[in-house]
Amino acid sequence: MKTKEKTMKTKIEELEAYFNMQRQAGHTTAVIRGAAAVADDKKRTIIIAHNEEMARYIRGMIAQEYAEAYDYIKVISVHSLEKLRGMSGPMLVDNAVFCTLAAEARKLREEKEQLEEKIEAIKKVI
Repeated sequence: MKTKEKTMKTKIEELEAYFNMQRQAGHTTAVIRGAAAVADDKKRTIIIAHNEEMARYIRGMIAQEYAEAYDYIKVISVHSLEKLRGMSGPMLVDNAVFCTLAAEARKLREEKEQLEEKIEAIKKVI
């Protein structure tokens, strides 16, 4: 691998750091505005939130600020993706979803590394 090439791990870490530094910068508001703009054309839009609490919060914001678009925007949690079955339309993903998935990926990578170390230790004993 070339030294200038960034690994996927590094790219994910950089994006996660950016999102964490830019909290309260208007990411969710931008997602909602985008969904409302699509809904203005009477088209269904899907927003993915990082948990059910955030999904409820986003639904509330839509009801307050974009009531006319409410019926055209479906908001679901990343933990309820089975609700996507049968749905169609553009999907917008709130930035916190990325952070949630990055954290889960990091945990899995660490578990994998620990298991690999255990395997190597066992191989040395055998």
